Amino acid sequence: MMTTMTTMMIEKAEKRNRGITLIEVILALALGALILASLTGILNISLKSWELSEESNELIQIGRVAMERIMSDIRYAVSLSTFSGGVLEFDTKYLDEDDDVETIKYEKSGSDINRSVKENSNYGQANPIANYVDSFGITLLRANGTSTPQANQAASVKIDLTLVSGDETFEITSTAHMRNYNP
Repeated sequence: MMTTMTTMMIEKAEKRNRGITLIEVILALALGALILASLTGILNISLKSWELSEESNELIQIGRVAMERIMSDIRYAVSLSTFSGGVLEFDTKYLDEDDDVETIKYEKSGSDINRSVKENSNYGQANPIANYVDSFGITLLRANGTSTPQANQAASVKIDLTLVSGDETFEITSTAHMRNYNP
């Protein structure tokens, strides 16, 4: 009786340890493939979101750097000469330099804003300070904040800049008071 019982226990143990079936393998592979496909989809969405964020951040950075450069020069303007049609031209006198006056021109050319400095009555090489530029608006403001078409009445200059790349658009507006300008 003991042998028969031992034999039955051994047979049950062998049935339990015989391995996994083909159906179990197929189900495990299908479940693994489903999990992998889900993770791939999530990763693709994350990468696209990151790329859009990078493009947007690039536009913001380009716009801010360009605006800071323009505003910095305008703050030291001593006279304005041209301010329409995507062109802003003015003379500057920096406080930390000698009494020399520089004539600076900002001009929208295609999708760029270029900065050039007049040397010996000719403008030097135009240096791009921003690309992806859709619009470059210039408004002259009186001391009370109202706009004026006349340079001799202006106390400040307002710049509206719109940059576009693909589906991304970035708009920035800034106003600079001309510290050295006495119309």
